[in-house]
Amino acid sequence: MKKNLRRMLGLAAAAALLGFVPGGTATASAASAPGPVGALYSSTVGVPGSVRAGTTVSLHTWYMERSRYSMAATDFLVSVWSGQTASEKGLSVSWLNPLTHRWQAVGRTGYSDFGLSLDSAPTHLTLAPGRWARIDFRITFGASTRPGTWHVEPNVPNGFVLLDAYGRPVLNPGYLSVAHKQDFTVTVHR
Repeated sequence: MKKNLRRMLGLAAAAALLGFVPGGTATASAASAPGPVGALYSSTVGVPGSVRAGTTVSLHTWYMERSRYSMAATDFLVSVWSGQTASEKGLSVSWLNPLTHRWQAVGRTGYSDFGLSLDSAPTHLTLAPGRWARIDFRITFGASTRPGTWHVEPNVPNGFVLLDAYGRPVLNPGYLSVAHKQDFTVTVHR
């Protein structure tokens, strides 16, 4: 009798953990995903409408966030693409690293993505809500770049950590909605 009682209690405990009781209803409810806690704004300047192959373009992106948290940027990204497969030759991107204040050439991190990754969330790059910061980058449309229309899509910052009033990372606070996404077109001529 004790053996059957233990077995039944064990099965009941397992069923309770799974949120299912025979003849009843599920007791566990799905946790709702965190929603937006603020907005991320960015504005890129310096993108020309057309360039000759072999030209380097210097661009500047200003960014800021509005939330109750401070933000530390951890990586930056720009996508440069033409829509043609195997036509991405001749492109290069370099970022002015905000930690070293030196230009840093970066390789592709995806089909058309060129990113600068800072290994950790540097607290001296912490940005208070409502304050603007700037990141500079260069795109070289080399001599072998295919003529035609190219898209330049800055994603700045691409990664960040939200910080509380004491400078500690906030775990799973929600996300910053992107106020507007920029997609520029540049025509490359020979």
